[in-house]
Amino acid sequence: MSGETIFVVEDDPDVRAYMATVLSTLGYSVVEAEDGPSAVAMLDGAPKIDLLLTDMMLPGGMNGIDVAQVVRDRIPDIRVIYTSGYTDSEQVTQKLSGAGVEFLPKPYTIDRLTSTVRKLLDAADTVDGNGE
Repeated sequence: MSGETIFVVEDDPDVRAYMATVLSTLGYSVVEAEDGPSAVAMLDGAPKIDLLLTDMMLPGGMNGIDVAQVVRDRIPDIRVIYTSGYTDSEQVTQKLSGAGVEFLPKPYTIDRLTSTVRKLLDAADTVDGNGE
């Protein structure tokens, strides 16, 4: 199933373009931002967002956790995937554990990206009662 909207917040333009291309090819709508302040500014005009995919380390004074908190204040049940190449995944996993949250260490494969996205979106469908 696709058609959901994924909000990609990633400062590296090549990585952001890669994620957007992969996800768009699979039928997802993608909204993109290069940093936290840009992401927050886009929230009011964005379509319904089903999943936030954010890098942990972002320029502009907000990290991925900050961005997710602002998004969750507006969309409490949103699913979040944090990604980073600089963070100890064990520490991050412990800190960010919870329902609807995943950590995806960089570098990752297309299969890992898409399966993690689908896993969280399917979990949201089940919680919302829309699962099959």
